[in-house]
Amino acid sequence: MGRNFSVGMNVNNSNTSNDQDVNDLFRYYNPDMTLKVDSNSQRLIQTDNRRVSTNSNVTYSEPIGKYGRMDFGYNYSISDYKNSRITNLYNGELPVINDALSNVYNYSFSTNRFSLNYRFDRPKLYNFTLGLTAQPTLLKGYSLSNNVSSRREGFNLFPTARFVYNFARSTSLTINYGGRSNEPSFNQIQPVADVSNPSRPVIGNPNLNSAFVQTLNMSYNLTQPVTGIFFNTGIFGNLTNNQITRNIVRSTEHIIVGGQTTSRTIQTTNYLNANGYYSSNMYYSLGKPFAEKKYRLSLNGSVGYLNDVSFTNSEKNIGKNWSWAQSARLQINPNPNVEIYPAIGFRKTKVNYTLTDNGNTNATTMNYDLNGRLFFLKTFILGFDVSKNVNQGYSSIVANPLIINTYLEKQFSKKRGTFRIEGFDLMNQGTVVGITQDANTITNTQTNRLTRYFMATLSFKLQKFAGGMQPNSDRMEGRGSRGNAGGFDRQERHQ
Repeated sequence: MGRNFSVGMNVNNSNTSNDQDVNDLFRYYNPDMTLKVDSNSQRLIQTDNRRVSTNSNVTYSEPIGKYGRMDFGYNYSISDYKNSRITNLYNGELPVINDALSNVYNYSFSTNRFSLNYRFDRPKLYNFTLGLTAQPTLLKGYSLSNNVSSRREGFNLFPTARFVYNFARSTSLTINYGGRSNEPSFNQIQPVADVSNPSRPVIGNPNLNSAFVQTLNMSYNLTQPVTGIFFNTGIFGNLTNNQITRNIVRSTEHIIVGGQTTSRTIQTTNYLNANGYYSSNMYYSLGKPFAEKKYRLSLNGSVGYLNDVSFTNSEKNIGKNWSWAQSARLQINPNPNVEIYPAIGFRKTKVNYTLTDNGNTNATTMNYDLNGRLFFLKTFILGFDVSKNVNQGYSSIVANPLIINTYLEKQFSKKRGTFRIEGFDLMNQGTVVGITQDANTITNTQTNRLTRYFMATLSFKLQKFAGGMQPNSDRMEGRGSRGNAGGFDRQERHQ
């Protein structure tokens, strides 16, 4: 292989607009929890966010010896943001712009990335890459609403490494190490108050630095085509220096509502750089067929830990976040006319923060799933997907939905045409629950979705293939597929 020279460039543009008509009811209570006074606040909030990003790179590669190469690279990246959040207060039935509650600001983040890497590749045996990367960064912006500008420069120097070893044709070990810079958003660095939400103002910190994230990933893969055994395991983690984190400061102010003097709690958010933020995750997947591949057992599991760093009233608050997941799935194909896939799994989340006034989270979700297809009378297919979730630890939320989807399909004209009748969420229990926790709040959410509906579909394939053979793509796609109710697919578990 000789010298290589390459040039690349791409441009992306995105625009998001959102209008919110917010009508809040504020209630103030006496110490004995009797209602003291209430008030309404109605606002029309118009948000517009525009982003243009440009990325260009140049690479030159020079051969060194029989198996080695030296790569010289340069990458320039810039993201330009234009943001506005206009708040209108209602004067009777007409909304009027309130400048104090509005904010218009533009900012950009650019990086110049210089890299030098040595690559060594022994075909079919192993390869590795060792390198060094330098990355200057520049974050600058301007608030039109407050006539305030900010500019922050940074510089990161870090090694990069990759190693791949092929023990055999179907077995490999991969190790990756690298780093990247994450810029703060402009609302995190502008030193003025954003009071779009009067009870939760946000004040940026112009002295913030970009966060620097180091990552290390290791994975092992084993595949045996003859026996059908598949095994994959790995561990990945990251360590962040100068993590951009929130500092939530509580204060009390006295206001007059309905002619009465009362007090309310204000939570002001500002931002700090902090070290000590890291996370790790281990996972595995194992698959083994039995009885001439008529049956297959798949096991998947993961365990993760996040050491979160935040501040409450300027006091460091460490959040210890643990998560576990495990599932087992059985594929049953005793003959070409039967496909059944039972599965069981669980997820568990445990979170606690070091400050004693913060509660702990301990939530569990069990999932039972059964789906499959039955082929009968040569041209009929009956499909079903049943899932039952049992949730515990979600405070006052009690939601254990049973989701049933089914369909009946008739094939005709030598299977080129199909007519299908489908029913989704027959029990009308489409509910999703979740839990999130940060430095000073625990939020349990329950989302009730309107997911029960019925649909009839008529389709016909006009293609005609040589030899009169029509690929039964529906059966191939359906084998091992699942509806949304299950939620224990391999990709999700590896995240």
